[in-house]
Amino acid sequence: MKNNLLTRFSSLKFFVLIIVLTSSFVSAVPQAMCVYYGQAMDQYGWPYMSGADVILRSGTNEIARHAIDGSISPGVNFALYVSLDDGASTQPYSDIALEAGDDVTIVVRDSRGEQLIMQTNALPVVGVPGEVILVNVTVGTDSDSDGISDAWEQELVNISTNPAITSIEDVNPEDDYDGDGASNWHEYLSGNFAFLDYDYFFIEKVAYVADRIKLELLSVPGKAYSVAYKTNLMSDTWMDCEFAATETGVAATGLVEGDGDWLSFYVDYTNSTRYFQLKVK
Repeated sequence: MKNNLLTRFSSLKFFVLIIVLTSSFVSAVPQAMCVYYGQAMDQYGWPYMSGADVILRSGTNEIARHAIDGSISPGVNFALYVSLDDGASTQPYSDIALEAGDDVTIVVRDSRGEQLIMQTNALPVVGVPGEVILVNVTVGTDSDSDGISDAWEQELVNISTNPAITSIEDVNPEDDYDGDGASNWHEYLSGNFAFLDYDYFFIEKVAYVADRIKLELLSVPGKAYSVAYKTNLMSDTWMDCEFAATETGVAATGLVEGDGDWLSFYVDYTNSTRYFQLKVK
């Protein structure tokens, strides 16, 4: 009997030892993912529609990748899902699991190879579990920190006959290079060419169709558009306007994506005076 008890006690000690040793190597607990999403654009501010991967890294370790194949929704062409753990152990549950607050970087790989983005220094750290973070990224550099890519500004320098414009530092966002009433910044944002005085962002056609007002513009592929209005021309406040994408469609606020062709917005007619503005994201 005594020997049996000693044997059982020894076995129990060994079992407890196994539990203690095993518990010291328990991995962290998985958490809900953090998601980065947004629109990736080339060095001229045009959204990628295909042929590019958006890659998120922690140091040199690739955490997530999205191969762009059209848009997920208007104004969004990528989503990066980041695995998170609770940080309760030095051993993450996965080689690509991060913790809230970790630093990350985003790069874009296109036909020219891997490209850095202008917004690298402004990229938010990893959020808390379940957080969704909007990040729009533009390939290239912005050496003069004016919000416009160097490549876009260099195009103006290359074609300029103005002796005052000899470098990208001479291309200012608030200037109107082609004199069409739209600033360089607004032309860059809308995807128009700042060296063509007939190419700028505006409502190009207005017509009355049944009980609706039809607004048209020539769109840029991948750019997202919406309609705003105000009833007092002197007011600084524009309000979201309901519109339909077709003559008989249901009107609602939201975004619609351009495809490089004419884009129509159908707004319900009212007897009150309204001023309309098209917006580009």
